[in-house]
Amino acid sequence: MLKNVTVSKAGKTAFSFSCEQCDVNSGEPQSSLGKAVWALYRKKGSGYHAVPPIIQENSYQVLDKRAAQTSGKEVALRWLAAVNFVDRAWKLQTKTGDFKQLSQDDQEYIKTITLVLGVVKRQAVERLAQLGVDVSLPENNAQLVGEMKSITEERRRYYPLYKSNLTKTMAFKVSKLLN
Repeated sequence: MLKNVTVSKAGKTAFSFSCEQCDVNSGEPQSSLGKAVWALYRKKGSGYHAVPPIIQENSYQVLDKRAAQTSGKEVALRWLAAVNFVDRAWKLQTKTGDFKQLSQDDQEYIKTITLVLGVVKRQAVERLAQLGVDVSLPENNAQLVGEMKSITEERRRYYPLYKSNLTKTMAFKVSKLLN
């Protein structure tokens, strides 16, 4: 059962949640209900194990594609590497002047996506733990780094296809991420 806690912060309403059953809270109050929920769900022990609806279709396509090709450990490591890469790209966006020019609603949406990605990262780490994979061990960490390099190379190949859709600032940031 989620319990909504609302606090007033410098004249603004902020939101946080706590889960009475799992004894987890969303942490620092957030500027929207959605952000507070995803901040809670990204915490270890939150008990939220579904694929977040906003990225569900893409996640299932990628996981189905990978599952037929390799072992569960390799799928989970690649999944974590891919989510780490996407998370870095979304966070890069929040550090651009372009981001500051967006409407407040659009900025909140982007910040919410980074929280959703935190949920997926937690799920990938939990999946690895279920498979008995400790990423802190050198051989597993090396495999994760290898997957990150592979993901970066794959994104680098596709970058020319979507570069023209990015602002100049974001295109520069993404090119730095890819190198």
